Amino acid sequence: MTRVYTQYEILQQLGLSEADIPKFQDPEHWFDVFPAQGREDMQEFGIHTDWRRSFYTTDKNPFYDSFVRWQFTHLKANNKISYGKRFTIFSALDGQPCADHDRSKGEGVNPQEYTCIKIALVDIPEQLAEWKDKKISLVAATLRPETMYGQTNCFVLPEGEYGLFEMKDDEFFVMTERAAKNMAYQELTKED
Repeated sequence: MTRVYTQYEILQQLGLSEADIPKFQDPEHWFDVFPAQGREDMQEFGIHTDWRRSFYTTDKNPFYDSFVRWQFTHLKANNKISYGKRFTIFSALDGQPCADHDRSKGEGVNPQEYTCIKIALVDIPEQLAEWKDKKISLVAATLRPETMYGQTNCFVLPEGEYGLFEMKDDEFFVMTERAAKNMAYQELTKED
């Protein structure tokens, strides 16, 4: 049976008290505590290491940081590396990208690429009469755009809740609020 430790027991095992917790708001404080703790733990495991050459691999060590910057500058100048896009999940709550292990649930969930197909609304329903002079499209999202050629129909869920959302170039899309929110965080590609 696996034993679950309380946070206080973990603190005690690390030789820390509850009063030490606020100190960790300063990122530099982590360097004062955990490298030494990690080294001690490794030695208890029986690892034989020459610790004389250990160093920080962050900007806390200006020599190492400068070396890494120099490497990347030269690699970029010689076209050995290039910058590109790396799609990731975005947390609207935190206002920042949310990597796989940053989430309390949904680990293993990756960004999903959809293609949106605009279907021009020819007959404007009464509910949208005030926008009749605008370009309005129903938007269908698909994982298989090659299946959309020759589309002649678009079916919507009768119980679905749809809204009219203003896009760039004075265009309006009919879609769900969730779809609009997801598109708001989507970086558009050149074809868009």
